[in-house]
Amino acid sequence: MPQNLSDQGTIKGSLNLPSGTTFSPNTLTVQSPITNGSVNNGNYNVTAFLNTHTTEFVVNTNQDVIMMGYHYPGQTNSDISAASTALALVMNSQSIIFLSD
Repeated sequence: MPQNLSDQGTIKGSLNLPSGTTFSPNTLTVQSPITNGSVNNGNYNVTAFLNTHTTEFVVNTNQDVIMMGYHYPGQTNSDISAASTALALVMNSQSIIFLSD
């Protein structure tokens, strides 16, 4: 089912890269199903659908996915970290499609 354009809004949070990473946060982009957002001083904001379950992807300059965020209705913390990446991987797996919202 197509998303209602009125459900769009800004998701923002911190980008918490794992210690020892060689990526510079300011060279990364956060991608949502709607648009791409940049990372500034370890923080990001991107336009996304707010009232549904969506995945955000953190990509480097080669468009390689290095981390993921997962957004769901009512979420209060949209930081992207190793934990949000793990959640996004689970929530995007085949077995999850049989669960109700």
